Parts: sequence; C-alpha cells; structure tokens
Amino acid sequence: MKNSAALDLAPQLPFNDGPNDEIQRRFEKFHADNPHIYKFLVRFTREVVDERRHRGLSPNYGIAAALERVRWHVNVEVRGYPEFKLNNNYRSRYARLIQLQEHDLANVYELRELTAVRGIDYPSVLKVVNEKSR
Repeated sequence: MKNSAALDLAPQLPFNDGPNDEIQRRFEKFHADNPHIYKFLVRFTREVVDERRHRGLSPNYGIAAALERVRWHVNVEVRGYPEFKLNNNYRSRYARLIQLQEHDLANVYELRELTAVRGIDYPSVLKVVNEKSR
C-alpha cells in the first residue's frame, strides 16, 4: 500500500475546529516531507513485535518508544539525513496511520480517541483506504 493512502482521506474526515485540526495539518506536511520516518517506524515496530512474539510475549508496543528509536537511528546510527525535529504531537497520528496501512501491525499500538476526530470509525476508514489503493 502506498504511504499516503490514509492521508488522502484527511479532507473527508470530520475534524473539530481547534488546535487538534492544526496538529493534523502539520503532521500531514511533516509526513509528506519526511517519508523515511514512517518507513523507520514500521521497520522498528516490526522488529520489536517479531522479537516479542518469538519470546511468547504480547506483541503490543508503544509508539513513543518507536519514535525514540527513530530519533536515535537518524541521529546516531546513520549519516546523510537532514536534521529534523520529530514533534511528539505526531505520535498518535503515526500510530493510526501505521495501523491503517500495515495489516500485520493493526493492533500493536493502544489507541485513545482523538478529540479532533471524535466518532471516526477506523475500520470503515481502513476499508476506504484499502479500496483507494487497489
């Protein structure tokens, strides 16, 4: 699935007016400008989930830990990426985007309701994303 599939739905989602709507807009721009962040999050989450399953543990994992792993990776382990600031306000957006687009990670993160998108039925959104990606 392409990485921007869920973001194509953003204008259709019923956001409340307010600061959370602005967070969503900033997230979408950041995601479009930094697609490698999504790829790293998926990669590192899969590594942890696979290891936890191998040990017989719950596959659940925290998006905050995954984001810190990305920060470490980009700042310490690799060279060639421009400096960036990864806003913690984007954690819940990345968690939702990953769970919508990566079927094997669909239930890894514990999600709470976003006040900006109250009443969104994420399984229905996933169905629309999947249909758009065909």
